[in-house]
Amino acid sequence: MKIERKYWPVWTLVTAMFFAWSAWGMVYNNMSPFASPAIAIPMFYFTSFLSVSLTFFTFDAFLRLAFIQQKTVLHHVYASLRQGVIFGLACLGIMAFQQFGILTWWIGLMIISMGFFLEAVFWNQK
Repeated sequence: MKIERKYWPVWTLVTAMFFAWSAWGMVYNNMSPFASPAIAIPMFYFTSFLSVSLTFFTFDAFLRLAFIQQKTVLHHVYASLRQGVIFGLACLGIMAFQQFGILTWWIGLMIISMGFFLEAVFWNQK
């Protein structure tokens, strides 16, 4: 199966997603937050952010490419990547609040609402 040249950005980030999930698995299985919290916790959050962002990006990009044909592939990639980063930051914020034991349903709703508001700002600029 030959992949068209215009889809290379998507497949490159799909490959990055698999590497990010592999890194997350290695951090999760091999690092102890009790033995070295200064390294393990930031690495866990960083690999979690990459994994969640790239996974959301992948599914969003493939859905955009399948159902929206009017725009270019790079337009879909930029929009999906932006939404993936916003979604990853929202998940990171929710995980941080949960780690500190202060996550409630309304704080989670505020974080998600801020993500929607940020995306609306980008969408409104077009």
